[in-house]
This record gives sequence, C-alpha cells and structure tokens, in this order.
Amino acid sequence: MKRILIVGAGRSSYDLITFLASFDNGKAFRILLADKSVESLETFKNVFENVETLQIDLNNGSLPEGHIKESDMVISMLPAF
Repeated sequence: MKRILIVGAGRSSYDLITFLASFDNGKAFRILLADKSVESLETFKNVFENVETLQIDLNNGSLPEGHIKESDMVISMLPAF
C-alpha cells in the first residue's frame, strides 16, 4: 500500500482526498492528512479508515521531516502565499 501525504484539508482538497481514499475500495493508498483545522481533519478521519490525520500549523513551524521521508508522494493543497 502506497503512502500519500496531503498537506491541506480545505474545500479545494475535498474531491482529491475523497477520490484517493476511496480508490480500489480504500486498499490502494494510506493517506496522512495534515492541516491546522481539527474540524477539517475529523471530517475525513471519521469517514475513511485509511486516512490518518496530523494537526499542525505550518505558520508556526514546519512539517516533521520523518512524515515526508516515509511518504511515497507528497501533495500540497495549501493556498498560494
């Protein structure tokens, strides 16, 4: 099972997360979803068994390097700054 790290769980990422989490009946990918909003993270965690969540505010720190190294793919769904 491939591991995908998705940074950003806002409105624009909903379709992507839903598609990847549902692909092959949820058996193709393990998803780590990182966002600062606990509410956004809970939306996906409660629906998909293959979605793990990480609450983090990137304005006050950085994404732990270990999560990036452990991932087969990293997708940023953050807004442009």
